[in-house]
Amino acid sequence: MKKTIFLAITGLVMVTLTSCNQDRDESFAEAKVNTATSTQMTARSNFFIPNDVQNYYSTVQGNQDFRWGYTADGCYARAHKMAQILSGKQNVQKIFVYGNLINNWRYHVAILINGEYVIDPALDSDGPITKSEWIGKCTNNYSVGYQEEIQPTYCYAPVYNNYGRQANTYSADYSYVDTDNTLYNIRTGYDRGQAIARGTFGSNSARR
Repeated sequence: MKKTIFLAITGLVMVTLTSCNQDRDESFAEAKVNTATSTQMTARSNFFIPNDVQNYYSTVQGNQDFRWGYTADGCYARAHKMAQILSGKQNVQKIFVYGNLINNWRYHVAILINGEYVIDPALDSDGPITKSEWIGKCTNNYSVGYQEEIQPTYCYAPVYNNYGRQANTYSADYSYVDTDNTLYNIRTGYDRGQAIARGTFGSNSARR
C-alpha cells in the first residue's frame, strides 16, 4: 500500500526516537536482552527461502558494522545500513512494528525483502525469516496490540513530539552520518562490554 511520507522539518519542536527502546540506557556488558518467544516461534521456518533472499542475507551477514544478537538499541541504524548495502537490489523495503513489543520497545524496524522475508540481526542471526515469524518474535506471538507499517528504505526513524508518534512521519539520514556514528558507538561499546564481562580489559581500558 502506497503511503505519503512526511520528513521531519527543521525548526519544528519534535523529538525523534533514537532507539528501539523507550529512553533506556543499557549497559553494553548486559546488552543481550532475552528474545525468547513461545515454542511455536522458536522453530525455524519450514518455508523455502528464495535464492535472492539468501544472497541478500549473505551480503549483509559478513558486514562488520553489525553485532548480531544485540537487541538493546540501534535497530533503525542497522536497517538503514542494510538498505545502503543493498541499494540497487530489487524489492527491498523496511518494515516497522509498533505496540506492545518485547524488551519494552516502542517500535522495531528491519529490512523486508520481496514483501515477505525479514533480515534482522537482533532477532534471528541464522538467516531470513518470514514477516509473520518476525512479527511474532517482536510481539511475543500476540496477535493483537500492534501495528505494522511497510515503508521505503529512505525512512530512517519515526518522529515523535510531545503528543506521541506522528503517523507516517519519518526522519531521514541520506548521508548515513548518523547511521554510521550510531553503529560505531554500538560496535565499540558492545565489544568493550563483552571484554569487560570476560575480564580481558585491564586498568588502561579507557584508552582503548
